[in-house]
Amino acid sequence: MTDAGFDFVAAKFVPGEWVFLEGGSNTGYARIKTVTQHALSFSRTLFTPATETPAVAVRVFFGVVVRNEKDAALIKRRSYQLERTLGDDGDGVQAEYAVGAVANEFTLNCNMADKLTADLTFIALDAEYRTGLEGLKTGTRVTSQGQEAINTSSDVFAVTLTVGPQSEINNPELFAFVTDLKLNIKNNVKPDKAVGTLGAFDVSVGTFEVSGSVTAYFATVESVRAVRANSDANLFAGFARENYGMIFDLPLCGLGG
Repeated sequence: MTDAGFDFVAAKFVPGEWVFLEGGSNTGYARIKTVTQHALSFSRTLFTPATETPAVAVRVFFGVVVRNEKDAALIKRRSYQLERTLGDDGDGVQAEYAVGAVANEFTLNCNMADKLTADLTFIALDAEYRTGLEGLKTGTRVTSQGQEAINTSSDVFAVTLTVGPQSEINNPELFAFVTDLKLNIKNNVKPDKAVGTLGAFDVSVGTFEVSGSVTAYFATVESVRAVRANSDANLFAGFARENYGMIFDLPLCGLGG
């Protein structure tokens, strides 16, 4: 896709980002492969690409991207304080805080006829306690935005597992239907402890691991052959409801089990 009047680099499009294209026969979701000043190329689409003659105008919709960065300088590690209130002691609300908490593991659960759920765990440096007289700590508290839950029966627009080299834009799908899906992202965070230090003085991040499991109805025996051969694959899951949603994309994973 080209546009001589638009700067895709300045707009901060990045390889691996998913966008939604609207225009002509090329309408649907696509993963960006390369970004130049006036052009985007795609490594995966959820539609069959076609050449438009003459050229047509295309609208591009995009959102927030979180990805595993290759450049260490671009990797952002943030710590949080997790607050748990413990009731009123007569002077005010008591609380427990997990301080210096770094995200360790994220698990996405997608089961039949259920709500989409996620589990998130942290590794913290220490715990602190506040009496009602001391009061709750000041700070920014992230609250629920109040959206309705995503239903795995009606709010899933695509779950695909394709097999083949990443250089091919649309590879064959491995299965016909999914009964459950689980994705796991792990930072392998470990607390750094020392003599004379209560709790930990810092945390160390280990090998970044991404894994997943799928229970599915397979369409052909070629699917079983691909698993037995530990073939390279791409796992994609997209969910949307009332103009908000999310996409999880594992562009390269190995099959097994």
